[in-house]
Amino acid sequence: TTVAHPKTALLNEMNTTTLKKTESSTNPASTNNHNGLVPPPDVPLVEHDWESLKPRISSTTILAAGFFIYACAIIWPPILLLFTYLLSKFIPYCFLCNDEAVSRRKLWKKMEARAKYGGPNDEHYKILFPNEKEVILEEKYWVNERGMCLMTSIMTPADKDIEAVLCFCHGYMDNQSFLKRYEYQRLVKRGIAFVSIEYEGHGRSDGHLCYIPKWDNMIQDVLSYFQETCNDPRFQGK
Repeated sequence: TTVAHPKTALLNEMNTTTLKKTESSTNPASTNNHNGLVPPPDVPLVEHDWESLKPRISSTTILAAGFFIYACAIIWPPILLLFTYLLSKFIPYCFLCNDEAVSRRKLWKKMEARAKYGGPNDEHYKILFPNEKEVILEEKYWVNERGMCLMTSIMTPADKDIEAVLCFCHGYMDNQSFLKRYEYQRLVKRGIAFVSIEYEGHGRSDGHLCYIPKWDNMIQDVLSYFQETCNDPRFQGK
């Protein structure tokens, strides 16, 4: 019996070339308002229950703390040094939930499961699952020279020829998997292929959240992936 290498098995599991909407079950008993999908084990039957995805600290708490610090600074300005020290110890705690890539991927899977369960009426469904009649979405993990798995995305028109290719670089602390995907579908519908990659430490790519040890490596990752992708026969000469 041949046993696959753990990393190979992980890559095979993560690589999803095309996202497709799960078809409704043919069992009448399972047909409902959610396209016959059974809710994931960790998804309550109540729709749009995002309690588990809420941040640890609410915006109201942050705003109240800001006013408190401002008032203290007026009374005694040096107290800002104390608050700065406390924040340096406290802020990293706020990122513990999704600091690792595995945690961010689990969060994304949970969002996909909820959107798929809610169907087209879910507010995130059309963002996560483009209309297959208009846009073909391909997602896979690309391995860089340092052995890190970086999430990549390619959107191509489903009903027309490719006229041009757009290689997109997202911003710092951003990603290419959510609103960017939805916004740039309008270009794909006009015949422009959309190619993007999430940097180290961003989105579902490997690395600590928003931490880029060496910017030259990040630039080389992006350049290498775009050069490799543009050699695809579909994109040559575009």
